Amino acid sequence: MKRTLIISFAVGALALVLLIYGLNVSDSEANAELGPIVLIVADDTGAFVLQIKQGAQLAASEKGSDLSVETVTLGGVNQAAQKWAERKAAAALIYLEDQTLMSAVKAAFGDKGIPMVAIQNGADGLPLVKMDEYQAGVLLAGYAAGYRTVYVLGDAPERLKGLEDTLSAEQTVIFAEPQGAPEDACALALTSGETARLAALREQGAFDLPLAGVDPGENRVQLMERGLTDALIFTSPYAMGYLAVDAALAASAEPTLQSYIMVYKEDIYKAENIKLMFPLLN
Repeated sequence: MKRTLIISFAVGALALVLLIYGLNVSDSEANAELGPIVLIVADDTGAFVLQIKQGAQLAASEKGSDLSVETVTLGGVNQAAQKWAERKAAAALIYLEDQTLMSAVKAAFGDKGIPMVAIQNGADGLPLVKMDEYQAGVLLAGYAAGYRTVYVLGDAPERLKGLEDTLSAEQTVIFAEPQGAPEDACALALTSGETARLAALREQGAFDLPLAGVDPGENRVQLMERGLTDALIFTSPYAMGYLAVDAALAASAEPTLQSYIMVYKEDIYKAENIKLMFPLLN
């Protein structure tokens, strides 16, 4: 009887110890905070970077992390990598246009074992979040669906492929500047620069037919209000910033593609389009 009580007491004590320490370990693991997430840029100003930052901040906060922005130069890359390694960064989101700087960041942060993802501009071996250029062409083709003749300007191969794959065989595509006011025709600009240029030609009276293109930048609202562009497609840097957090933490092998958004001139001031038309508004 005494022996049985001793064994029972020992088993009970062991169970209590396991319960206490097991719960403590579990709680510790459950409450472990994700390290900080850092957005690497060459310049932290501008609407595009601001929107990437806002999207990434939301995604980071949802995962219990904080987002910081680190501006880097070629000479300061190693120092930046060391700093974020010491802070136990959970991921680095890289938005850089300079490929030399991109390669240096990839090497330095990779040496520190920090998971990385590139935004919009890729680098070999890095996960990538970018806009879906083929889908941009599909969107423009959708705009042109009701026109028999489609004038196309701009050097953007992926967008052109999406456009050509979507237009019907009955439509005629002309790769030249439109002139006059041909009936049953529209013009499509595949790049921001061509959109601005064709809008200027339209204002000068070189042609008068509907024009859809790519967000030309700061004068987007004026061009649409004055009827010089009828529809524009927009990138979504906010969404790319948000998606980049998941992509970095998951080490996605395949690119993560974000769809373009088309806005028609009559919809400029709709609530869902305000952020696109006026990106500097918070």
